[in-house]
Amino acid sequence: MAHGVDTQAPVQLHQALHGYADGHRLIASSTTLKAREAKVVLTLSDASGPTSTVDGSGYLTGYPLTDAGLYALARTWPASEMPRPGCVWTHTLLIPFSELATISQLSILTRSFRRPVAGQSWEAYGSPILLQPESTSEATSDVFGTSVSILRKILWALYGHPEERVVTSEATSDLRESLSFLLWSQQWPRLRRSFRFCTFACADRSTEGAAFDLQFIPSTASRSRFVGLLDSDREQAEPLLWIDHALEDFAIGTAGILRAFFREIGAELDGGRELFAPLCELHRLMLHLQTDPEAIKAAIAFIDGPLGRVGARAVRAAIAGAIASHVEDMGALQLDFATRHLDLVPDGSREAIISRVGERLWLEDPFRLVELLGSPDGPHRQLAERAIATLPTDRLLDGLRRQPSLINQLISQRPSLLTEPDLWRAGSQFVEPALEAAIRDSGRLLSALDTIIDVSDGRIASRVCRALGSEVVLSALITRMDTRRTEDLSASERDWLSTAVTPNGLGRAFAEGRVREITTLVALARTVGPDDIPNDYGDDPCATALRGASGTLTAPARLYLCSWLLARGFGYRSHNASELIVNSFEDVYVAALESRLPNECWRLVEWRLPNSFLWANWDRGRRLRVGVMKVFIDRDFPPSLFGHLMHDDDLFAGIASEATSLSWGTGYLRRVKRALRDADPDRFAKRIWVLKRLT
Repeated sequence: MAHGVDTQAPVQLHQALHGYADGHRLIASSTTLKAREAKVVLTLSDASGPTSTVDGSGYLTGYPLTDAGLYALARTWPASEMPRPGCVWTHTLLIPFSELATISQLSILTRSFRRPVAGQSWEAYGSPILLQPESTSEATSDVFGTSVSILRKILWALYGHPEERVVTSEATSDLRESLSFLLWSQQWPRLRRSFRFCTFACADRSTEGAAFDLQFIPSTASRSRFVGLLDSDREQAEPLLWIDHALEDFAIGTAGILRAFFREIGAELDGGRELFAPLCELHRLMLHLQTDPEAIKAAIAFIDGPLGRVGARAVRAAIAGAIASHVEDMGALQLDFATRHLDLVPDGSREAIISRVGERLWLEDPFRLVELLGSPDGPHRQLAERAIATLPTDRLLDGLRRQPSLINQLISQRPSLLTEPDLWRAGSQFVEPALEAAIRDSGRLLSALDTIIDVSDGRIASRVCRALGSEVVLSALITRMDTRRTEDLSASERDWLSTAVTPNGLGRAFAEGRVREITTLVALARTVGPDDIPNDYGDDPCATALRGASGTLTAPARLYLCSWLLARGFGYRSHNASELIVNSFEDVYVAALESRLPNECWRLVEWRLPNSFLWANWDRGRRLRVGVMKVFIDRDFPPSLFGHLMHDDDLFAGIASEATSLSWGTGYLRRVKRALRDADPDRFAKRIWVLKRLT
């Protein structure tokens, strides 16, 4: 047996005495009740049945006086000393609702009852009573041990059928009062003050709007007077866990953890008997929250179901905290419960929920998690932000595949996703919204594009170019190639270039100096023809790009670039044709002489070169010599530039000799001779001598 100890301050009670004096009436009272409630007290203080069968110790009647905020607990004795048969004395204690909630051991109220004696003064009943709860033990073991089966039936009837009025006749007269106090003391404050009971009822004492919850009836009472009531004696109580839990609490007494649980959430409970069974079951589940995930789910079902109107803040916080410990076993319903009750959880425990529940919620219900981003600053928003910021990319994408419409919110919260390869591999449905997000985030746009190019083939390139513009994509490709410093491109990159490059766009990129590496210039030259890039005014963009690009090239790459530049210089698109020819001719010419000029390079320049029946067209060197000499003469390029066309004097002489067979060739060579003599006669002495001999 456990002992309950009352340690509260003294309780002031009012009282009233009713008895026979020219009829049953109020004899004395320490307070004045309103007429309606005075009538109720008068009625219920009268005999509930034949007084001859009432034990000399009397019986109890308990009921609320709601408007007065008082609970009436009355003891009624047979007044056999009175001349009129059937008279009774009734001493009624009027307990304030607020005080009723503080008394853990309600049986102590019986100490205040005093049976009147006819002919003595009623003065003592006209003053309030000061009840002094002393340190006492509630001796429940004997009562409980001998009445478990009766209590089980009463619990089943009283709380398993909360809309019913319950009667029982099984308990002996000496047990009825003890059982009543056991049941009443276990209840939470609001249920206590609404509970109506009588330990001796020969007829139903209920009235309209004031039904009695529990009435003990004599075994001799006629059942016909209790039509429509639930007789717990005649029903078989089901073996329910909540009943067992309540019985265990009876065995412990006032120190029982169930009644402590009731008291803890009592201020928030405004329901009646219908809440008892769910609360018992909830408390039973609460004992297993940390060890049994199924207990968590069942507890939520109770507190969001039959207990939905019960605040129970501490209980909800405990469940939310337990969810974090078993997050892998929780579904969307339980995770949502945890998020809804974050603000109830103490700061020290909230961190575990924020760090663990958010991630799991994303996997179970992505839409719900994103919804929390719209919450005001606080734990709910923090949970969503933390989850999205820390979840591995693959898990984020798992949720996104189930809710594709969330991509904008997700990227807005975690912009670094734009540079995650897996995002662009996740599916074509994400391309447009992800690109729109990339456009809004200019700081990550180029990195995002670089990632897209890395992981996708050319089939997506046209969609990206439509969304972002070809020049934006081209800039990303240029940056990418500059960083890698190689002219070797993957098949995907070549597809991207062929889609993104337009003559005007590439011309602007060249003119604006966006190409930093010579290797990038080679790669871009392979995507367009030498005459494709416009040069309607100012310097040739290709010449500008050539001046700004740095780095080294492999021999094949250098030959290709020089061939491309030479072909452009031989054409009529460039305003800097002479500059392009001077920078490229020697490499191409020497390679041709040595028979190491690749066919792809030769094809670039061949169609620009003259043909003649006087010499073999297969002689690439001769065609290059005649072609370059003809261009310089026909376009009247500055003679000084021709003097710098070759580094080798002998090769220079071979080219110059072709001028003698061309119109105006000899005159042009004379101008070259003068230009070299004016520039540096010592340096160019050999070339001046060659030119003098040719002219």
